[in-house]
Amino acid sequence: MKAKAEILKYAKQYVANRKYQRGYEKAKDQDAYFRSHETQIFLFGGAENMLKQYGRQCFWM
Repeated sequence: MKAKAEILKYAKQYVANRKYQRGYEKAKDQDAYFRSHETQIFLFGGAENMLKQYGRQCFWM
């Protein structure tokens, strides 16, 4: 159950911060955008990496 709760936590974090990652990718001045949304971009990246890890560990993902 703990693993499922962690997956859900990271999935929510991924969805909540995905717009900042997309905004960063589309920004004309990526450096300025990154500086203003650094925390959200890092949270997105961390959540993405954790979900990938769980995906490798679980056959049902």
